[in-house]
Amino acid sequence: MNLALAIATVFATLFSPLIAVRVQKYLEKKSEKQTIKVKIFSQLMATRAISSRLLPEHVQALNMIDLAFYGDIRRGKVKRSDSEKKSHISLEGIFRPPLFNRTLKGIWGRIVESKKQSTFFELAL
Repeated sequence: MNLALAIATVFATLFSPLIAVRVQKYLEKKSEKQTIKVKIFSQLMATRAISSRLLPEHVQALNMIDLAFYGDIRRGKVKRSDSEKKSHISLEGIFRPPLFNRTLKGIWGRIVESKKQSTFFELAL
């Protein structure tokens, strides 16, 4: 029994700092992702007025959505959280318009606006 206890003590002494560092790095990465998502959301909400849609901050925040909400890529597979899945699906609907003629352009603009508002709401959750 003393030998098993000694081995367990040596194992814990050697590997506990390594495990602690891995856990700390994981928590930092998760916190950084959340901070980026909140920053994007706050930029979008600050520039949501129609007159400020072409401001560089608004365009930059829209461009960052794909990077922040894409998910993790491991071994060629994308792993997304529920909020990342919702925002990705919502953004596909906004940025992939159907083929339309000039008469439908105004209707499509209203649809895009409503989808943007719902996407902003989902980002807030």
